[in-house]
Amino acid sequence: MKIIVTQYKRPNGIKKSGEVEIPDELKEKYLEIIDCNCRIVGEILLTGESAQYIEHAYGDYAVRITKRGKDAYNSLCKVIKEFDTTAFEKWLKDTTREVPKEPEIDEGLGIYSNN
Repeated sequence: MKIIVTQYKRPNGIKKSGEVEIPDELKEKYLEIIDCNCRIVGEILLTGESAQYIEHAYGDYAVRITKRGKDAYNSLCKVIKEFDTTAFEKWLKDTTREVPKEPEIDEGLGIYSNN
C-alpha cells in the first residue's frame, strides 16, 4: 500500500510530501492515524540521523530516532504498527488540557490569587 509521508527538508524545514510503500497489513493502523487528524512524518536531523513520528496540530507523537536508510523505513513501519488510538487520545487530552496558572502573591497583603 502506498501512503503519503511528510518530510521536513533542511535547511529551513521546508515541507514536502512523498509516497512510501508499506506492507498491506499496516493499512488499518494507517487509516486510524489519518482518522485522528494526524500524518506520518520523516525528517533528517542535524545529527544526520532520521526521525519518524506521527504529527498532530498539538504536537509530535511516537517519535523514533534511527540511522538513515533501511533503519528509517523499518522504524516508520513500526510507528504505524504500534499506533494505539486509545493511548493517542489520552496523550491528546493531556496535551490540550488547560494548565492551571501559578498563584500570584500580593506581597502587601499576603493574599494568593489565581486571577
